Amino acid sequence: MEFFLHIHPRESSKCLFSSALSRGKVANGVFSMFIGGKVANAGFAPLLAEEKLQMRKNEKNAVVDISMSGRGTLFHVDRMNGRMPIKWPLAYDVETTANSTFSNMQSLKILSLGSNNLSTGTDSLQGICKLTALRSLDLAENGLSDNGIPKCLSNLSLLEELYLWRNELRGSFSSSTGFCKLRNLRVLDVSNNSFGGSIPICFGNMNNFKVLYLPHNQFIGTLPSPIFKNLTMLTIISISHNQFNGSISFSMFANLSKLIYIDISENAQLEVETEYPHWVPTFQLHCILNNRSGNGIPTFISSQRSLETFDAKSSFLRGTIPSWLLYNATVSSLNLRGNSLKGPFPQSTQHNISMLQKFDISDNKIYGELPPDMGTLFPNLVLFNMSKNELQGTIPLSISKLQMLTILDLSVNNLSGEMPHGLISNNTSLKYLKLSNNKLQGNILSKFSNMTELAVLLLDNNGFSGTIASDMLSSPSLKTIDLRKNNLLGHIPSWFPDLTNLGILLLGGNFFNGPIPSELCLMQNLHILDLSNNAISGSIPSCFNNISSWIKETPNDIDWSLGSESGSPVLDIMKFPVDELYTRVTTNLTPKGTTLTYGGLPLSLITGIDLSMNQLVGNKPSQVGHLKELHFLKLSNNFLSGSIPESFQNLKNIESLDLSHNKLVGTIPPQMIELYSLSTFNVSFNSLSGMIPYEKQFHTFDERSYMGNPDLCGPPLQRNCYNPSQPDQDMKGEEEGSAILDSPIFFYLWVTSSYALGFWGFIALLANKNRRRKLFRIVDCCFICM
Repeated sequence: MEFFLHIHPRESSKCLFSSALSRGKVANGVFSMFIGGKVANAGFAPLLAEEKLQMRKNEKNAVVDISMSGRGTLFHVDRMNGRMPIKWPLAYDVETTANSTFSNMQSLKILSLGSNNLSTGTDSLQGICKLTALRSLDLAENGLSDNGIPKCLSNLSLLEELYLWRNELRGSFSSSTGFCKLRNLRVLDVSNNSFGGSIPICFGNMNNFKVLYLPHNQFIGTLPSPIFKNLTMLTIISISHNQFNGSISFSMFANLSKLIYIDISENAQLEVETEYPHWVPTFQLHCILNNRSGNGIPTFISSQRSLETFDAKSSFLRGTIPSWLLYNATVSSLNLRGNSLKGPFPQSTQHNISMLQKFDISDNKIYGELPPDMGTLFPNLVLFNMSKNELQGTIPLSISKLQMLTILDLSVNNLSGEMPHGLISNNTSLKYLKLSNNKLQGNILSKFSNMTELAVLLLDNNGFSGTIASDMLSSPSLKTIDLRKNNLLGHIPSWFPDLTNLGILLLGGNFFNGPIPSELCLMQNLHILDLSNNAISGSIPSCFNNISSWIKETPNDIDWSLGSESGSPVLDIMKFPVDELYTRVTTNLTPKGTTLTYGGLPLSLITGIDLSMNQLVGNKPSQVGHLKELHFLKLSNNFLSGSIPESFQNLKNIESLDLSHNKLVGTIPPQMIELYSLSTFNVSFNSLSGMIPYEKQFHTFDERSYMGNPDLCGPPLQRNCYNPSQPDQDMKGEEEGSAILDSPIFFYLWVTSSYALGFWGFIALLANKNRRRKLFRIVDCCFICM
């Protein structure tokens, strides 16, 4: 019988382990106990002859002393899976301690201390090196840095399993020669660290390797083929998410007959040749995640009779998709997203039924129509993504037969017609439906719709018409609705608050009219509201400050993901991974004039209102200024009047504020310079006046933010502000000159000077004989002409 001790912070009372044994429980050979406080070393005496000791989640403030006195044969200490206190003997140099933690535990074979606080000191784990009988050592998730792993680990010659994943380890394996001395090592997992350099050649001598797991590091260089040729025991290889470069041939793995899983993806500079030289694989892969190859679908795949997962997304694949890859008895997950594959949708040549559950060939060049018997050929589909292709025709009616379908994405194609009636009336498993950017028509949902699990509905950029019927209430799990840029009309429904999980409502670019229903203020989870580019009239509801997501720093929490399992056991994260493209809700927004894609965590944090391009009138309610959690507010192109409320200074998280093309008057409140997050500001084409605040964030806005307001002045405009009490020098000079000209004295002097000049000029003319004769002739000529 094996005994396991669970140390868990359930009870806060201090107790001795020896006395606590009486309260333990044995079930299925597992001894389970929850204790807290201090566990004395003497308490382990009753278990010294046992084989395994499992420790989990030690209480944060507890002090655990497992120092052993006497001789024993303890074999197993499992991970505590929590934060281990610094005072625990492992957290200081036990080698200098007389009664050291491990001095009498030489028979210990399995030590699992993952997910604890073991990151203190450069020699904090030196004592482990005394455990010469260790077969398995787990130090994962401890925040260990470069100095955290003792070099003396190379003395553990019997070690077979070493788990160091998710720490903060750096450096190169070449300098850490200790790894190569562990000749019995079967499993090495150093994933999610910052190891660099190249894979050492000495790894080629580790003939017992079964699992080599190196993803999410910073390894560089080429992959030496001799290393893998000798590792004939390997079953799992993962070098993904590193910086390997150069080119390799897949034939370097040809002799690894036990290989079932290989992942060489996400190495941007690594090219993989799968066809040449000619080779025949000895392995039967269950899973392959390939890197960029620039060829077609690898031909050796057709010989893999046990293949379950094939992931070659963004691998520069070209050519057509062979039908044998879709219609076979083993492949359940196929991801060819983001390649250059072209041709019509592959047809079943022998009327085989596909076993595919996850099928993603999005972002390629597949054209033509989907098979009319789609639902019959692919009865097991849970995830189906053919977005960003060149599909035409209608959505097959048979798709309604896919009873397990959870995620459907056919967006960005040329599909036409209506949504199949059976898809929306006979599907209780669908959670994610995206048909955006097509040419679909008809009503959104019928009165027979029955999608009780639907969480995401994205139908934007189509030709749907009619009103939004209350049949949508048959999908109470809805979190996101995007119906932008369709031909919908009527009033905004007042029943939207009945969808209590709804966090994103996007209805812009339609023909909705009437006022904004005040019932929308009951939507406590509403993060984003887009009613832009419609014919909505009336005023802005003053009750918007009742929506908690817009005013509270920590609003009601919404799980924006679809869940790792997406409601189906076949999407288990270990057996059937679902990547972020599907588990995260994404949507396009233009909060700063630029279209941005938000998804997952960013989307869960962003909040905003877009009421632009409507027929709204009246003053902006001051309550809008209390929506301190808003990130963007767009009220442009309406008929709003009045002044900018001073309460807008409370929009502390606002990043984009657009009030342009309205009838606003008054000044720009100077308090708004305290909006430190503001990066886009537009009040152009209004009737604002006065001096522009030009400090702090407002110093970054140019004249385009203020054009069309003839009475605004000051930087960044060229128009100077005039202050009557302190006129500038040019204006002062003009006023002084004008005062002189208007003086009576100047007028009399001017008249007298003119009379005198005319009189004496005439006398001078008569005094000159020749000029007098000419003058008389001119006068005579004038009389004759008359």
